[in-house]
Amino acid sequence: MITYRIPEGVQATKLQDRPLFTTPQGGRVATDARLLSLWEYAGGRSLAEVLQGFPAEGSRPDTVRAGLACLAEAGLLSRDSEIRP
Repeated sequence: MITYRIPEGVQATKLQDRPLFTTPQGGRVATDARLLSLWEYAGGRSLAEVLQGFPAEGSRPDTVRAGLACLAEAGLLSRDSEIRP
């Protein structure tokens, strides 16, 4: 099972009213309110929980999966996998 977590040092902030992620390396990534909301919601939740409960109106599972993949590939979310025997 995949569980998402927000990596140490990654934070959300704003620059001139625009949502922004900051990284521990000093990077800044501009985003929009919907992706920021997904990032906040996903922290500490499993993929199934996010797909089932993400509250953004009109969000389809494939769109949510794509957003999670983008956040993870950018290093803004980490994917933890539980290995079952």
